[in-house]
Amino acid sequence: MSSITGSRPDVYRALEIANGILALRSIVVSSVTDEIRPKEPISLQITNSETGKTRNIGITHVVHLKEPDWDSQPFEKIARTTEQVASAIIDRIFLFYFAEAQGHHIHKNGTIFDFGQVAVELFDDGTFTVNKNLVTYAGHAILLSNFKSEGIITFRPLPSGDICLSDDSDHREGKGMFIDPKGEIYRA
Repeated sequence: MSSITGSRPDVYRALEIANGILALRSIVVSSVTDEIRPKEPISLQITNSETGKTRNIGITHVVHLKEPDWDSQPFEKIARTTEQVASAIIDRIFLFYFAEAQGHHIHKNGTIFDFGQVAVELFDDGTFTVNKNLVTYAGHAILLSNFKSEGIITFRPLPSGDICLSDDSDHREGKGMFIDPKGEIYRA
């Protein structure tokens, strides 16, 4: 069972609320995060109570991702309530099933990607190419599993030839991520 290092919200109560709502769908949601930290994402998984099949469905947060100067804000100022965390968990489950029905790529960690018209090739070692260029960060190949989002990470081509990795769930300043035409990731 996970331990909480912050004070609010009550993640265990949020999971109980979500499971109460999901009970009629034969789905049980749980956290796979060993230690729940106030500003770190919580990895979630669902188990079908009829088949026993378990799947990673991505992450949620116990904080709002929209404050300016987010990193320096105290946890209490940006924290979600227990009910908001429960709602975010349920929203994540429905987004997961929606993305699956839409044919989006869902990584084994549950992160959802919409590659759109961008040519993305995935490799067994976890690396990937965009437009036939190996994607790197600081000169090293990056794994697709390094990307995590509460929403859907959309690959959008820009007129410059860069690819914008957008995520409608994260509204923090300076968190934009891009891939240049040579495959190097940068933030702006």
